[in-house]
This record gives sequence, structure tokens and C-alpha cells, in this order.
Amino acid sequence: MKKIISLLLSLIMVFSLVACGGGSSVETDADGNVAMQYITIEDAKTKLEDDGYVFFDVRKAADSSVTSIPGAQAWDMDAAKEGDAEAGKATMTEATKGLKKNIIVVCYSGKRYAQATTNALAAIGYDMSKVFTLEGGFTAWSEQCADLVEVKSTIAIDTSIAFAGSSSLAPVIASIGEAFRTEFSTWNKVNPAFPAEEIDIPVASGGSGDGPKSVLDGTADFGMLARAVKDSEKESLGAGYTEYMVASDALTVSVNAKNPICNLMDDIDTDTLRKVFSGEIAYWDELDASLEHKEIVVVIRDLTGGAAEVFEKNVMQGTPISENAIQTPSMGALAAKIAENEYTIGYAGFGVYNQNLESLHAFKFNGVEPTVETILDGSYTLQRPVLFVINRELDAAEKAFVDYIFSDKGRAIVEENGYIPAF
Repeated sequence: MKKIISLLLSLIMVFSLVACGGGSSVETDADGNVAMQYITIEDAKTKLEDDGYVFFDVRKAADSSVTSIPGAQAWDMDAAKEGDAEAGKATMTEATKGLKKNIIVVCYSGKRYAQATTNALAAIGYDMSKVFTLEGGFTAWSEQCADLVEVKSTIAIDTSIAFAGSSSLAPVIASIGEAFRTEFSTWNKVNPAFPAEEIDIPVASGGSGDGPKSVLDGTADFGMLARAVKDSEKESLGAGYTEYMVASDALTVSVNAKNPICNLMDDIDTDTLRKVFSGEIAYWDELDASLEHKEIVVVIRDLTGGAAEVFEKNVMQGTPISENAIQTPSMGALAAKIAENEYTIGYAGFGVYNQNLESLHAFKFNGVEPTVETILDGSYTLQRPVLFVINRELDAAEKAFVDYIFSDKGRAIVEENGYIPAF
């Protein structure tokens, strides 16, 4: 009897082992994607000369034909990434004919293209214990192993990218451009397929009206504006028109922080502001009788600036601004005028105001204080977009710089300049 029981226990153990070890199931997530196992760049580097490994460059053919990891096989998986699973399986079936090696999958960042490839390899029954995804993808490899990037052909680019227009956006783009140049210095460090020439990103400040004009006359690649783009400007720029919104800005009704009115009044309405800027209210004691009979010095942006148009639309509404108003060529110059004269009032941009908090004081406008929250929720109405435009498709270098503008590094610089990032 004991022998029979022992035999039965042995049979149960055998069946349990078969059930557990007879072909492990492929792990998937809630979306049905096969789990990827990553390999670091340092570990992958050691596999370049290892005959037991093969690199699959699964980016678009247009990209892998320009640059790649030395010795990598190129297999375009764009269709699979876009959802065509059958195309992905067909490509990987062809790629793995007779192949029993370990595969290192290389896409842009180690995400979507790599995931589509991993799914396809699992679907055709490849041994998934031999499939690895390069951590960070080709982007990280290019940054960390520039000497181990095979350049198959050079991408033709314009090595100088020019911006012109809004004086409000100009310092932001100039700061981002300087950070970009400091980080890369030459274009081939941005992309090994770019020429080894110095990066040049000139920025010219001439007002929002000059932005679209500069693009149209070919003196700039991008036109900067600190206001909405007019329909007539969009029409002139044509079918290739594209705009890139960088930040939200507002016009703060600002006075010198030493002006006694700061302790007497914290709000100004549209009608009162219109009377001040038109000259109908010309002295400070007309706003509060306890103030000195001192002339109100009005400072504005020159009439080609986006701020002047925003102020006209939201405040003046056809009422002429006083002939005695001082026009300034930039927001920085406007803020400086307010800071140097105790009896001055002007509409300083939110970014410039935030950089001059010690010398400027901003009123509430129609009862609403200019803050990040009130600008974003629209309750502070004296506001505007800050953006740039182009009238054609970006070349590879322009795309690289635009991507940098809208990266975390670009966002930090936008914030450092006192603006509210729109991305």
C-alpha cells in the first residue's frame, strides 16, 4: 500500500513540474503589450563585438539610413508602431529567419517602436528570454556614445536659424539659443549626421509686427509675436503657416514702487485707465486728492509692438493715447522708465514685471490681480499669447532646436524669464 501511495505522489510531482516548466507564458500588461526587458547602454556596448548578439534598428528607414549603431540591422517598424500588427509580424518573421541570437532592439527612446517590435517577436514565437530593449534608445546612445554612431549620409541643413519680431519673446529665445549652443557648440553634436559647423541662432527684436514680415521677406526663419496672429497675417504666410505657442503673458498696469499711490489704491478699472492713458486724467491728485499735484508720466510700447495692440483692444478701444506718452522700443525699456521715475505709469509685461518686483508695483485690473492662476483661468483679461510662426516645413536642424525649446530645459528658461509656459 505504501508503495502505491509513493508512486502516486511521484506522479503528482511530475505532472506539477510539467505544468510549471512546460513553456512559460508571455507576460503582458492591461493593454496586451508584452513586457520588455531592458539592457543598459554600458552593457549593450560590450555586445557590439559579441557574435551571440544582433542589434535591430527599428526606427523609420529614413532615419536608420542616415545614422545607426555600427553593424545594426535596419528593420522599419513604423507600420507596427502605428497599429499594423500583421505588418510587424511579417517584418520580424523576415528578420529572424534562421536566427537564434540574442536581439537588442533599438528605437528612438526605448518605447513605442521597441514595444511594437517586442510584441511582434512574441507573436511569431521568438524566444523572448533573448530579446532586450536598449534603455533610452538611439537618442541616449547618440548622447553617450557619439564615437559609436555610424554616419551613413550627411543631412543637409541651414546651420543658422534666425528669429525676428517681438521684443518680449526675443530674450527668451536668445536665452534658450545660448543654452543650446553651450550644450552642443556644433551641429554634429546635436545629430552626428549634421555637419560639424558652429551653431548660429541670431535673434532680432523689432516688435510683433515685424515677426510675420521677416518670415515673408526671408530675413528670418521664424517670426516672433506677443499677441494673437491676425487672419491677414496667416493668409499672407500661406498654406505652410504653423504657429508655436511658447507662453502666456499679461500686461500689468504698473507704477513705480515708491509712488505714494501704492498705499492708497490697489485697483484700477478700464474707464479710469483709459482716461489716464488718454490724458483726460493728467495729474496724480486727480486719482486721489491726498497725492501731490504731479503730472502722470505715461509710458507705452511703440505702436509696432504686440503690447500696444493688446492695450488698444482691451483698454483704449478707439480712444487716442495722449500725445505726451513716451514710446519705448521694448518691454525692458518700458519697465526701466517706470523704475527710474516715481510718477510714471505703464503696461509692463508679466514676465518683465516679475523680474522687477522691487521697483514696480502692479494694480489689480477690474478687481483681478495679475497672477499665474488668474492669467491661466482667463479672469485677468489684459493678457496675450507669446509665440513664433513659420510658413514652411521645418528642416532637421530647425526641428531639433524647436524640440529643445519645448523640452524641460526650454520650459525652465521660459519660467526664469518670468513667463508662464504654454507647454
